[in-house]
Amino acid sequence: MRCFSIKRTLLFILLTLILVLSGCQSIKKDSSDPEALLKDAIDNMKKLESYEASVSVKIAPEEPEADGGSMSADIVYHKAPFSYSNLQKLSMTSGDSNETLDKIELKNYVVDGVAYMYQSITALWVNETDKDLINQVEELANIFDSFKAEDFDDLRIKEDSKDKTVVAGTTKSSNFLYNLMQNFDEKVTGAFEMVISKDNGYMEKLIYTPNIETEGGHVNHEIIIEVKSFNKAPAITVPAEAKQ
Repeated sequence: MRCFSIKRTLLFILLTLILVLSGCQSIKKDSSDPEALLKDAIDNMKKLESYEASVSVKIAPEEPEADGGSMSADIVYHKAPFSYSNLQKLSMTSGDSNETLDKIELKNYVVDGVAYMYQSITALWVNETDKDLINQVEELANIFDSFKAEDFDDLRIKEDSKDKTVVAGTTKSSNFLYNLMQNFDEKVTGAFEMVISKDNGYMEKLIYTPNIETEGGHVNHEIIIEVKSFNKAPAITVPAEAKQ
């Protein structure tokens, strides 16, 4: 009788284990479905409580000897309580000599309801507590809030490895960049690659090559967004000189 009881217990444990494993397998993402992977990744990015993002933009010259440029931005975002930093560097290069012509630095912090803003032309800090301004910054702070799955098209799996999946395709518009670059022409389209982590389903990297029409034809800029510290972004510290 005791032997039967032990066997029955072991059978119950075995069946429970099989059910648990089956459940785990049922929620595993299908890496062969690029539409589902991209949509889930975008939804996950919108739900983040915090992150760090590095953005680089290479501006291709319209002609071989025309001036080009680049922009980089390091962003830290915290949803609640809201805090934000965006440190940008912009530079223009000469098409003739490839020398740097101008370099501008912009620094923006929002902490505890105060915005601290700096630009290197005047080398002055400006502090602002206007609630409308703070609310406007907060509305645009999460650069992924403007991402929509329907802005991406012709999706395919470009790479599928142990720890990541790369979804590639084209864009129907550049609307998804609005929170990051409000002045970017939303009608522009291009090619993209999105690197999605298999560990957490987050977008680790986006490479976007918008195709810009010019008088001489087309040029391809390059926009790269890299993300890390998902829900673990460091606290934002405002420089002491900004508070003086």
